[in-house]
Amino acid sequence: MRKDIVVLMSGRFLQALLALALFRVLSTLLTPAQVGSVYLILSFTSLFMIFLVTPVGMYMTRKLNDWKKSGVLTYSFFLFWLYLAAVSVFSSAAVFIGKKVFGVGAELAALPLVLIVGFYVCAFAWNQTIIPAINLLGSPRAFVVFSVLTTALGLLFSSLFSVFIEKTAVVWLWGQALAFALVSIFAFAKLKKISENHGAAETGMPAQAGIGSLKTVATFAIPLALATLFMWMQNQGYRAIVEKAMGAEFLGYLAVGLGISTSLAGVIETLVQQIYYPEFYRKISSQDQVVRQNAVSDLVRKTIPVYLIFLVFVFCAAEPLVLVLVDAKFKDVFFYVRFGAFFEFFRMSANILAAGAHSEMKTRTLIIPYLIGGVTAFVGVYFAVRSHAPELLVPAVIVVSGLITLLALNASVARLMRKSIDYRGSLRPAAFSLLFLLLLPVHTSSITLSLILLSVSGLYFLFLQYRLAGNYFTAPGAGGAEAKAWENLEKISGGGGEPG
Repeated sequence: MRKDIVVLMSGRFLQALLALALFRVLSTLLTPAQVGSVYLILSFTSLFMIFLVTPVGMYMTRKLNDWKKSGVLTYSFFLFWLYLAAVSVFSSAAVFIGKKVFGVGAELAALPLVLIVGFYVCAFAWNQTIIPAINLLGSPRAFVVFSVLTTALGLLFSSLFSVFIEKTAVVWLWGQALAFALVSIFAFAKLKKISENHGAAETGMPAQAGIGSLKTVATFAIPLALATLFMWMQNQGYRAIVEKAMGAEFLGYLAVGLGISTSLAGVIETLVQQIYYPEFYRKISSQDQVVRQNAVSDLVRKTIPVYLIFLVFVFCAAEPLVLVLVDAKFKDVFFYVRFGAFFEFFRMSANILAAGAHSEMKTRTLIIPYLIGGVTAFVGVYFAVRSHAPELLVPAVIVVSGLITLLALNASVARLMRKSIDYRGSLRPAAFSLLFLLLLPVHTSSITLSLILLSVSGLYFLFLQYRLAGNYFTAPGAGGAEAKAWENLEKISGGGGEPG
């Protein structure tokens, strides 16, 4: 298991480097206004992904192991692809209507916008459903290869297209979408091979046997679709308000700052899913509710420290991160990076709590918390952009909405599980991240010094995350091993006693 952790962490580290290079190239080649348009288009694609694709994808993840055993895995994914094609057509039509009726994306030509949204939705959704499924089915090395290859080809295609065709948002996103589509072809072939080697023989059964009755899917997916729609309002929907009120350039600066935190959070969140989710989904397949509740509690206990360490690291390292990751014209956005660190912590923690609703197949409990957060963000940003200090109030509103969602979700999941979630165990390992506070007094305009600071602090960050991941896979008696490991770490770092 430790070998798999090393493979996953190494692959994710390489993918993170490529993703950060992508961020640097994007901010260098494109103007702030075009960068703003990139994020605006991504907010459109994300709407259809979150509302129409993600709920069905989560249902598929929940049933993945059952389908492999019954021999209908690839058939179910084939049906899913047909569904994605329909979603792609609908997405293009909806964006066209939105542009003509409401004037969204006023600075973008209609036909290129419509085409890229439809293709991007289909390619991205297919890629990001198949590749994680490969890891959940027990092939982490293949997962790492396909994930890294997707990011690498996205960087290559987008860079070449922007340099040799046109430096625009649409051209940049075509490079990304083509990379998603190309790698998905090979990933699906691997998924089919996994199904043939480890599952029952493919039966060619009808749709009901493959992906469950329509009623079962709808019961799970429709409440989740509503919850994720409100999640989109909170996470990305505000971009349309900002772009219309303050222009694509201001949106570009805001989105780059928040986007740095989002990109780094994506690295951590994906790693958490790679390491902890396979075991979690195996456990919640149990018919015993106590086993499922313990699986949720274990997931919280394992992941919240990871996210706390991320929060402190990104907040403290915001200035050198901006100097290294984006072009000099965005040097002042570290202010937004710090807001983004808090929002991403709240968002990722909320996703962990939402797993409690997934385990019980009662996704309707997610609607109210995300409704509250989404409305708070949408309405708050509407008034913030019309205030005297939108640069401060817009990101502040987004962060507050994230905190409100997390608190509401915690209360909702506690009622569902009929037990409170204990967070006290998260504080001890996370306390070691306080060493990152040493970065705060350092102010420099030197990229070289920034690279040195990030190298040292980044290695310490990876060390903490590795210790967390490794300790939780020391079985049996993982709890005792975990405590002993952190006691040893205290001795190494000169600490004593339990922090907090």
